Amino acid sequence: MVLFMVPLLIAQFGGDLTRAIVFWAAARASVGHMNTANRFRPEAGGGVFPDSHRRPVSILGLADSLAMPYETVRRHVQRLVADGLCERTGSREFLIRAEVLERPEMQRLIRRVASRSLEFSERVARARIEASDREGCEAGP
Repeated sequence: MVLFMVPLLIAQFGGDLTRAIVFWAAARASVGHMNTANRFRPEAGGGVFPDSHRRPVSILGLADSLAMPYETVRRHVQRLVADGLCERTGSREFLIRAEVLERPEMQRLIRRVASRSLEFSERVARARIEASDREGCEAGP
C-alpha cells in the first residue's frame, strides 16, 4: 500500500521521501493519544484535531518509532521548521500545527492518499473474494 503513496508524498516534500515520512509520522504521533478508538472524534471537526489537542513530539521518540537514526530525524525536523511546516516547542521537541494540516495543498494530499488507500483496500477485498471463490470451487462435493 505504501508504494501507491510514494509518488504523492515525494511530490509534496520536494522529492524527499524520508522528510515526508518524518512529517506524517510526527503529525500522527502528536494526536496518537486521541486516536485510541477506531471511530470518528468530534474534536477533529473537518478531519484535523485543533492545536489544543496536539502534544509535542520528541525527536528521540520519533526516531525510535521510525527506526531511524536520531541525527537523521533531527536534520529533517530542522528542514521542516525552516520551511514553516512545524515549530520547535523545546530543544528536542516540535509540533505540527493544525494550520499546516489545514492548508489546501495538505488537504489535497490527504484526500489523494485516502483515495488511494481506499482503492487498495477494495483491490485486496476483491482478491480475497476471488481467492475464496476459487477455493470453494476446488473443494467439490
